[in-house]
Amino acid sequence: KTAFWYLLGTLILRFVQVFDRYLVGVIDTKDALGLYVFYTSLAISAGAVFIFLGPSRIYPQLILAIKAGDGTLYRRIKKKLLLSTIFISTLFFVGIPLSLLIAGEFSDNPLFKLEGNSVLLGLVMCTIIVNALNLALQYILYSHGKDKEILYTNILSFLIAILFLCGCWLFNEIISITIVVGVIIFYILGCISKVIYIKAIEDGNGKL
Repeated sequence: KTAFWYLLGTLILRFVQVFDRYLVGVIDTKDALGLYVFYTSLAISAGAVFIFLGPSRIYPQLILAIKAGDGTLYRRIKKKLLLSTIFISTLFFVGIPLSLLIAGEFSDNPLFKLEGNSVLLGLVMCTIIVNALNLALQYILYSHGKDKEILYTNILSFLIAILFLCGCWLFNEIISITIVVGVIIFYILGCISKVIYIKAIEDGNGKL
């Protein structure tokens, strides 16, 4: 039963990573969709590598610290998780555009050309950092066994992001860039709401 709520929360994250591409395909050209899918695929791949290098290795230690009621160890491991998250995601944030710039010097493939696409690329790269932070915080909540809270934060973030995109649509401003801004809003709100839950859990547990 616990895993079921966590699964639903995770599915919302995956849905967002598909839904944005669908919207771009509906409102923009095939070329714009191809470029958007290319950039977001790089971001999603970076997220998968981040999970392997960061949370998947660290969160079992966090669970053990929580079960032992060792507040000092818990805070140290949580800090390690958050710092590694910032470090790894920043590497991708910088490394992917640099790789594209270098590739563009040796290839005529338009996907490697950043002229005119730098704003979109920069925003998609921002999703790497906020997505990584959101995932790290999700793992912290998961370590506390708060699967329903993970689901609640993701649903709330998704609904507000949808409201933002609906507002853009009403003002005829829904383009690739506003769609990726909506995705960033989703991740940022997810981070904020998860931090609130985590703080409430820690404040309510004298040992942590």
